[in-house]
Amino acid sequence: MKAVCAVAVGLLAVLAAGPGRADDKKDDKKDYAKEILGRWEITKAGNPNGAQAGSILEYGKDGKFKAVVKVGDQEFTVTGTHKVEKDKVTHKFEVMGNEVEETLTISKLTADALELTDKDGGVDVCKRLKEKEKKDD
Repeated sequence: MKAVCAVAVGLLAVLAAGPGRADDKKDDKKDYAKEILGRWEITKAGNPNGAQAGSILEYGKDGKFKAVVKVGDQEFTVTGTHKVEKDKVTHKFEVMGNEVEETLTISKLTADALELTDKDGGVDVCKRLKEKEKKDD
């Protein structure tokens, strides 16, 4: 269980704040808070010690956050909150009694694609799940 906790914390750390973007003026016009809402599947993980491909991230209108994280042959769910400010998304949740807060940079966000960059430059590439693609949790 300690290994799962360590991996979960490592996964979340991968989602930490990345470097600023050169086109900040352009980013101010993009409504990241609205466009990120929904369910996303990680298709390419940016940190080998973090969430793996197949993990699901869910952003709710009410600021709720849920992640179904795959690590090795295990899967676990974390719930908490999210807040979007410009091109940064901050997740707050609890893992095995430990409160975790991570901030990631939204390096790409379109109708179907999301890329989250952590403080170490690791990029999680995600695709939006359509209603029919939603997995049962």
